[in-house]
Amino acid sequence: MINVAGADFPSWLICLIAGAILTAIIRPVFVRLGLEAHMGPPMLVYASLAVLLSCLAYLAFFNRI
Repeated sequence: MINVAGADFPSWLICLIAGAILTAIIRPVFVRLGLEAHMGPPMLVYASLAVLLSCLAYLAFFNRI
């Protein structure tokens, strides 16, 4: 749990938001490099990228190992 302005938020929710924001930041990079035209269905690719980045953020910041 993370305390933000007096409200408790689950850590996975913060990671989900971070993954979505990072995906939105990475998309213009793919477009500029011309990679988006060579990828599969954009909805599937970007949803998978958001899940990947969310899981990596969770492992990076909330891993207790």
